[in-house]
Amino acid sequence: MTRILITRLGGIGDLLFIEPSIRAIHEKYAPCEIVFRTYLYFYSALEYHPLITDIVCDTNEYYLGYCGNLEHNDSVYWRHINPKFDIHIDLQGIIEKGIDLDHEFERHAVEIFANQSGVEVSDIVPQVPYLKKNVPSYNIVAQLTSDGEDKCLDKNKDILGALAEYENVHFIGKEKIDYQEFVSLINNCNLFVGTESCGITIARSLNKKTIGFFTNRIRKRKLSFDKMTSLTFNETHKIKDAIDEYSI
Repeated sequence: MTRILITRLGGIGDLLFIEPSIRAIHEKYAPCEIVFRTYLYFYSALEYHPLITDIVCDTNEYYLGYCGNLEHNDSVYWRHINPKFDIHIDLQGIIEKGIDLDHEFERHAVEIFANQSGVEVSDIVPQVPYLKKNVPSYNIVAQLTSDGEDKCLDKNKDILGALAEYENVHFIGKEKIDYQEFVSLINNCNLFVGTESCGITIARSLNKKTIGFFTNRIRKRKLSFDKMTSLTFNETHKIKDAIDEYSI
């Protein structure tokens, strides 16, 4: 059986973009065992994936070894996992090289990861395996905050004004919550509104009505999906019309 180590230390949005590649890698090398290496903070985004045999959590970049080679470092952080692999697919720093460039990197973020992994994906929409939690249902769930201040829209008057016209709106993102609860809240809403963050990808993957805002047209093209409404930060004034199109 082929043993494969995939390295991507975060964040959650990037791990979701890699998910179609995981399925393609498993199909290409079957029978195989896939171990995913990431930071502990992102463990929950992968723990219920049926094709991932195990997850190993690094404490800093390449602490466990395998930086451009197949040599591991001895470490207690491998736990019970055999640190010897036949293939190492290193996806660290890959998307950063091309996502903001408007020339040769015309591929979607999912396809950039797939290309580095040596596979082709027939469907770029990720699957989101998760443990469903008992959470309330909301008409609209909105995530207007992000890890990067330049991607936050929690003070945007167009969006806040439009959302104020609807009942049963719930905001997520300011306070850290369990990932499984986070996904469950999105799954239980009628419409998801989000800034450029993992919530948009999760909502689209769950086939929810989705409105996503992206920092610029290049990132909108490379990070959004079909069957959702994608707007740039310069188009926040269009949100009311976008919501009305979904008959919310």
